Amino acid sequence: MPRSRSKEGEAPSDDYGWRWGEPVEDGCNNVKCKFCERFIKGGITRLKEHLAAKIKKNVAPFPNVLAEVRKNIAQQLNKCHNEKIVQRRKEELEERIRLGDHRDYGDSDANDKELTITR
Repeated sequence: MPRSRSKEGEAPSDDYGWRWGEPVEDGCNNVKCKFCERFIKGGITRLKEHLAAKIKKNVAPFPNVLAEVRKNIAQQLNKCHNEKIVQRRKEELEERIRLGDHRDYGDSDANDKELTITR
């Protein structure tokens, strides 16, 4: 949830990743890594990818992060990714229902309580 920046150097949101990065004033969506002092273009998500060392195509990984920090960030990234997938599936199902598409698509979402309720 974004919040307005009232103080110099204050994090622009309540995102978990701001513990390890600080905003760069003159750069749009740029973040400075508190571990390696590197400037990351692309915002807080890219910083978390940098520290988690998971997605190498977006940003160079930082190998010297504490294992606990890397694990916490990787969990946060996975949680966010999974929430996006669930939301996308829910929207697709609602669209099919709205259009009257009643074909059987299998039980791929059988364990998802939200989608079962929507159905």
